[in-house]
Amino acid sequence: RRRHTRFKCDWSSDVCSSDLPELTDRELEVLSRLVDGQRVRTMAAELYVSESTVRGHLSSVFRKLGVRSQIELTERFRAERG
Repeated sequence: RRRHTRFKCDWSSDVCSSDLPELTDRELEVLSRLVDGQRVRTMAAELYVSESTVRGHLSSVFRKLGVRSQIELTERFRAERG
């Protein structure tokens, strides 16, 4: 797994790795899609993985960012985007 450690914005939501602690490429992608309003089922279909896998990535993101829910996570990043 490649971990982000420098500034890089890859996704449409402008979630930037410089603001995030050691997220993998996939975690960053799932986070970006969530912030953009995509549902777990849609993410799973588009990424060719199971819904459980997407939820596992989200769980890792929650732990690393110290949040407890999808709502808390999306509110945090939407507020930062202004």
